[in-house]
Amino acid sequence: MTGGLVFDPVERVNADLLNTERSLRQAAQSEVVALRRLLMRVCYHLDGRTLEQAQEKNPAAPDCWTSREWAAFLDGLDRRSARPGDGWRGGEAETLQRQNTALQKEVDELRRSLLEARQARPPLADTMPIEPARPQTAIVETSTVSARKKDSGDKPKGKPKHALRLDIPWPGHWPEKPPLRFEKHFKQWERERLVLWVVAQGKGIAIEAQEIVASKIPSVSSGDSGSIERLFKRLVEGKSLTGTQMRVENIDPFGSSTLNVMGLGEVGREVCGALNWDICETEYERLCRLHDGAAQPEHTAAILILLWHARRNGWRAEPVPDTTGKAKPDALLEKDGEIVYVEVELGEDKPQKWKNAAGLQGFVAVLARDGKRRLILESEIKALSLSGRATDIASLIMTTPETPLFVSRW
Repeated sequence: MTGGLVFDPVERVNADLLNTERSLRQAAQSEVVALRRLLMRVCYHLDGRTLEQAQEKNPAAPDCWTSREWAAFLDGLDRRSARPGDGWRGGEAETLQRQNTALQKEVDELRRSLLEARQARPPLADTMPIEPARPQTAIVETSTVSARKKDSGDKPKGKPKHALRLDIPWPGHWPEKPPLRFEKHFKQWERERLVLWVVAQGKGIAIEAQEIVASKIPSVSSGDSGSIERLFKRLVEGKSLTGTQMRVENIDPFGSSTLNVMGLGEVGREVCGALNWDICETEYERLCRLHDGAAQPEHTAAILILLWHARRNGWRAEPVPDTTGKAKPDALLEKDGEIVYVEVELGEDKPQKWKNAAGLQGFVAVLARDGKRRLILESEIKALSLSGRATDIASLIMTTPETPLFVSRW
């Protein structure tokens, strides 16, 4: 016998059998995981409420359920679906439809009452000067809690308090008139210059920019007042601003959510340049540049909705933060030293994304389309044994500055 390898046929057969058995076992395990995930998704669609109740009793449920417990859950589906308003099936839809009809009647009645009140109210002067800038400082920063309290104290009594973070600098001196060649474009320069400044600072979410402008005009109570909306509309028509409406569809039970985004138009950019004002990139522009935002408008709109509601809730928020590694989060939130990287996911079943997110910060934070999809995403993340927190657009619509931004944690 010369040098070389000698194979025992019996040992080789045994080795092949072991390798085959190992491959079959791994394939079977992968199939079990996939089927279990599919089972959870289907059951959340069929009767999500019962699964939520089970989680309240045992946070590990339904991940820890045995086949007997799954069988008991499925056996009770017909009985539970027969009860009106239980689960996510027909009874729930009928109940929500009745509630929606009643609420719509209330909204119509409130609108009629508001219209009558506006018609009976004497007209207000729409040319009241804006709140003068403070002479003792060139830039007023309001990014800290103490600074926000100080800023709110300068407002007249009766002004509603906003949780919105007004963390932008203000000029120490306002130009009394627009540049000469642009005078014909502006009829209320004291207000219009304020709008141009706010948008030039990168505040492109329309409702946010309107709230900031309203906070600086003593005669205006909120950003959705008629005078503020007309002011922004006039600037869009005069090409000082650009306006784009974005929408997220299929949000249960609201149908859709819209968001208007602003930017400096051709005239606005020229005016800011003539005044030597720096122009910052808006969040929508940043998303288009770094995140292909124009090609995925729903995803972009969802990110902007998250940023707006986060700021209402007292968070500092920015899109597409710079990170290292595989995770590419959609947003960065910071509040009281806590930093949260958030993934916006309007679809489902993205296991690698969740693993990357957990690798970045130790947990997953996600924004879903609505409550149903949030629960599905939560089940997928839990199936990977990852901790996390979640919210959804439908919950954000209902939230207030006092309620938590994330509706669930595990």
